[in-house]
Amino acid sequence: MDNTANTNDHNEQDDFQLRLSKLNQIKKLGFHPYPERFDKKDKVADIVSQAEKMKLASADEIDPADPFFQTAGRLMTIRRHGKLVFAHLQDESGRMQVAFTKERLGEYFGLIDLFDLGDFVGVGGRLFKTHKGEITLMVEELIFLGKALRQLPEKFHGLKDQEIKYRQRYLDLLVNPETREVFKVRHKVIKFLRKFLEENGFVEVETPILNATASGALAKPFITHHNALDIDLYLRIAPETYLKRLIVGGYEKVFEFARCFRNEGIDPSHLQEFTMLEFYAAYWNWQDNLKFTEQLVTEMIRNIFGKLELNIFGQTIDFSPPYEVVPMAELIKRDSGIDINEFDSVEGLRAEIGRKGIEIDDIDKLGFGNLVDALYKKVSRNKIIKPTFIIAHPIELSPLARANDDNPKQADRFQLVINGWEVVNAYSELVDPQEQRKRLEEQARLKSQGDEEAMMMDEDYILAMEYGMPPISGWGMGIDRIVALLTSQDNLKDVVFFPLMRPKTKLDDKQNETEKIEEATDPGISRKQALELLKKYIPEDDNLFKHSLAVEVVMRALARKFNRNEEVWGIAGLLHDIDYPLTKKDPHQHGIIAEEILTKEGLHPEIIYAIKAHNYLHELSLPTLLAKALYSVEELTGLITACALVQPDKKLSSVTVDSVKKKFKQKSFAAGVNRAIVQKAEEFLGLDLEEIFVLSLEAMQEIADEIGL
Repeated sequence: MDNTANTNDHNEQDDFQLRLSKLNQIKKLGFHPYPERFDKKDKVADIVSQAEKMKLASADEIDPADPFFQTAGRLMTIRRHGKLVFAHLQDESGRMQVAFTKERLGEYFGLIDLFDLGDFVGVGGRLFKTHKGEITLMVEELIFLGKALRQLPEKFHGLKDQEIKYRQRYLDLLVNPETREVFKVRHKVIKFLRKFLEENGFVEVETPILNATASGALAKPFITHHNALDIDLYLRIAPETYLKRLIVGGYEKVFEFARCFRNEGIDPSHLQEFTMLEFYAAYWNWQDNLKFTEQLVTEMIRNIFGKLELNIFGQTIDFSPPYEVVPMAELIKRDSGIDINEFDSVEGLRAEIGRKGIEIDDIDKLGFGNLVDALYKKVSRNKIIKPTFIIAHPIELSPLARANDDNPKQADRFQLVINGWEVVNAYSELVDPQEQRKRLEEQARLKSQGDEEAMMMDEDYILAMEYGMPPISGWGMGIDRIVALLTSQDNLKDVVFFPLMRPKTKLDDKQNETEKIEEATDPGISRKQALELLKKYIPEDDNLFKHSLAVEVVMRALARKFNRNEEVWGIAGLLHDIDYPLTKKDPHQHGIIAEEILTKEGLHPEIIYAIKAHNYLHELSLPTLLAKALYSVEELTGLITACALVQPDKKLSSVTVDSVKKKFKQKSFAAGVNRAIVQKAEEFLGLDLEEIFVLSLEAMQEIADEIGL
């Protein structure tokens, strides 16, 4: 068993105790280890900027008449050379080198022996250049500002563990400059949007987060209870209806950066808590809004990046206007052959989707509008790369939008889609209270039939409408999503300072369980038994059965590569999705039900844990090589299968590694494949991605006939 984790824990504890000892020594010397303030007169970046304009001498030739700088920050490196110590000081603005000498600091020089990486210090001094040409501050005044009791992660290589980055974002920000750059872009986006809207006559407002009715969007809400009022309330899913109430109250242009909450599944492109910008403009229609949106997005890109062509996820995307405008029905017909305008009932559309062999989850529960939306997302959205406006949505999909005067079946609505992501949703608002009542009554009917995303009846909002509304156009942008897009982040958690995570205590329990697991040398059942077990839950003619065989053969190839037990790894791959048919409607149960099934069958705990952990929704640690391999390559088999299906002969033998690499980069191809997880294989397995592609493709080609490819 790998004892590295235990060794690291031991080293961290020793380091913690050593730092505590130094803290006590600092106190004994009469220094306050946590003083109340420091007069920081200069930022590090400003000092460096001024230094670049100065003619700096060597350390021996520092002129007392030179400018004196006073700054503070964390010590990020320390290099001792007897009576000379170099260090790097980092503050919010940047990093620079400082030098400590006994000659200039006298008795204070001994204090440096009590310094550790991460400690805060205040320094004052003058600049010089080392013989290597590095700008350096010769410290003449020194004050200790704060002891760090824990060592910084991976001092010279940054923080790489994704889970720690999310849970302890402060460490991620501290040691990873690229993370700080992402959040700088987020700040610039919000700053620009606020300024642009205000310059165009909009007023920023605030609306309630606790709502008596969950309205303003098609989404499943979070429910909470107000003890003092003894009523159930909903966390806001959108600020829309309250912002429109302000239009009733006399405001003509309002906007809000709103924290919204939707009790739906977590995946890399969806968070249950997110930031939405919404605005509403009286007397506009959707076409006015579309023109305004095109101007807003174009100016935002130019303002932040200084250009209109950006490299996003490896592709060059041009934000130069005008943007293409395409009706939703036209897109769906082009990509699926289904003309949604030919269907007046959800039953007819549902039957046509079935005839085309298109699989949509919970298809029997979806109303016409939500079914069209699901179809569009399945066949079209991920193929849209350049900025494109999608218009003419079905009216059933837009219960708060105005119907088109020429075609009442369509809403006066548009969405802006970039690189397969919806970043803006807008429409001409419905302001007729009687029509609004009919729409919400229909939504309530759909909700009673099991459509959890259908909207609730909102009598208070209709009451406000009955006092009269002018023509209105409304608009919404997901801030997390646009920032993730502009910074090429696969996961929205990477652009949120503190994303919601499962409580650490539960993960600790799971980690403790894995520490008791020995590496499996016997899977607990034979392959024949495992195959019979698989057939019990998944039909042999099912694509999922073939997928299981593909994952098995790839896992066996990896076992040989790493000199691990081939039967153990193969059976883990074979049974990894055994509970998928049982948990398809509840992805969070995927792996949990498998654990129950496989425990009863007597499989080794290492296999069971790896199967459970391969579902990223559980956010479990991956402490074993088996778990890391199954987690990352399982997605890759889906990509390789898709590559085969687009070949003229639909054969694996026609697929090359180059074609897999090319399709991997095309995010619109096999969009359901989580490329971020596949990319993790390099880090988890210590192999180049191309080597993993080669190994996986060759393994699957060996059983091409067996899996029908």
